[in-house]
Formats: sequence, structure tokens, C-alpha cells
Amino acid sequence: MPHSLINNINYKNIQLSYSVLGSKNNIPVILLHGYLESKEIWRGFADELALNYRVICVDLPGHGKSGVYSEIHKMEEMAEALQIIVSHLNLPAFHLVGHSMGGYTALAYLEKYPEMLRSLVLFHSSCYPDPEEKKANRIREIE
Repeated sequence: MPHSLINNINYKNIQLSYSVLGSKNNIPVILLHGYLESKEIWRGFADELALNYRVICVDLPGHGKSGVYSEIHKMEEMAEALQIIVSHLNLPAFHLVGHSMGGYTALAYLEKYPEMLRSLVLFHSSCYPDPEEKKANRIREIE
């Protein structure tokens, strides 16, 4: 991501990695990646969005350049990790975009911090639980 500032912040004794693009004066948009991805998947989107928004791309715990704090990273904990970044950046209400697993994290964030969101976008994600077959495939990938 050209012209982005890569930052790290501590959460549960690990480093969370995130990048910031665009002007501080613009409305923030946070982009959350999917399972086994990283903030890098947003490269093209983030560059374009940064022309009009302040874009924050997060490596969720256990992904990209963020550390692993547990064998299982619950969505509620990933929402808390996101809130650590939001608080650190002193963000006003923002737009939140979640791709796949990032969408589940975004929904958990909505439950905990609804006042912080201007909008929520589920990008190739769903508000419904994964079917058993998808859960079984994910467990197979982890193993």
C-alpha cells in the first residue's frame, strides 16, 4: 500500500499490525480481511478509498503481521482488538467493511460498539452462521 503508515499496537501481549492511508480530516473507513488473509488484500481498494476517506486496514490476530495470542481467536476478542486500534487512533464514528471472516468480526464489533459505526458492509460475508460443511473444511485447513 503506497504512502501508508504501518503501525503496531499491543493487545493481549501480541502486536497488532494496521496501516493508515489518507487524510486525518477525512471520515474513517476500516477494512477487515477474511480468514487466512491479511490487510494486503485491500491494496487496490484502499488506495482508491484514500482519495476521499481515511482508510485503516487491520491484520486481525493470527493473520498477516499480527501475532497469535491463543489457539482460537474468538470473534468477540477480534472485535476488542479492533476497538484497541480505534481507541488508539481516537476515531470518530466510522464505516466498517468486513470480508468473509472479517464480516463476522464486524458483526461482533457492531454488537459491542454500535455507537461507533456509521455503516457496516459485509463483503462476501453473511450474517448467518457457517454451515457444518464449511466449519469442517475450516477445521481440516487448520489441522
